[in-house]
Amino acid sequence: MTDPESKDEQRVTLRLSEEAHAKLVELHQSGLFNQMLDAYRLAISLALAEGLIDSAEHRRGKTYINAGSLDPDGLIRDAVTESFGDREGAPYEIAERLGEAGVLALADRLERLLDVPVETYDER
Repeated sequence: MTDPESKDEQRVTLRLSEEAHAKLVELHQSGLFNQMLDAYRLAISLALAEGLIDSAEHRRGKTYINAGSLDPDGLIRDAVTESFGDREGAPYEIAERLGEAGVLALADRLERLLDVPVETYDER
């Protein structure tokens, strides 16, 4: 388990591109998720499970969430550390990249599964 005060965990906020943030809002507004945070955590899990990760140079967008709010018990940090070790960067920097890729993949898959854009799911 990683020490929460570790110097390696420099990222305290996670960002999303405008595109990913818009998809996350749509996922929440669709009624499929009670909170945007639920969809974001699932997106990180999906990306971890399937090896999806955005490039380190991806377009940086707006600040989305504080690492402490996202991961109060450190489970995401620990899963990222277990999966990536030290080879890709600090755990929350990696989680940010996983979140970016995961949100886009989750929205795409749900749209294909439901055969409608995620934003219109609630109207069905």
